[in-house]
Amino acid sequence: QPWALKRRDEAMKEFLAPSPKMMDPQTRGWPNGMPRENYYSSIENGPFQILQPPGMVVFFYEIHHEYRMVPLSTPGKPAPPCPGKDVALWEGCSRGHWEGNTLVIEVTNTNDATRFDVMSNFHTTDMKVTERWTILDKDSIDYKATIDDPKVYTRPWTLGVKMVRAKPGTEIFEYAGV
Repeated sequence: QPWALKRRDEAMKEFLAPSPKMMDPQTRGWPNGMPRENYYSSIENGPFQILQPPGMVVFFYEIHHEYRMVPLSTPGKPAPPCPGKDVALWEGCSRGHWEGNTLVIEVTNTNDATRFDVMSNFHTTDMKVTERWTILDKDSIDYKATIDDPKVYTRPWTLGVKMVRAKPGTEIFEYAGV
């Protein structure tokens, strides 16, 4: 949208010396939010771990020591509802279900403090993310996230990355500054 492009361009002018308002929240050690937590971890700041206890999927991220619990709906039993729209969370409210070998997660209730990247691409609290985690084989997952935020973008758009299992013995370490 025109207003969003103007805001993004203003932030880009301050990229090398940003004001606190324009600084990438990750620079301050704040959570990346969804979907950035997933693709950023898989490309640069992994590893992360996925657990599947009954009725849910849990993600543990090395970066920022973040975690996310995703209740799953099953036939005849929907996942618990997200809190009201006035509850805006750093990682959002995630609810999932399986479609064959693809885990589909809808993320709502995000705050507007997170970004998609360090280049100031942002969203509003109206954003909805639909993640598709497709198991390709025992060592890889195709991750796609469709962003739908009509206040900022003229149409939904999708990003994706192929995730590969970490080598045996890989551990999630303390995420500490130097």
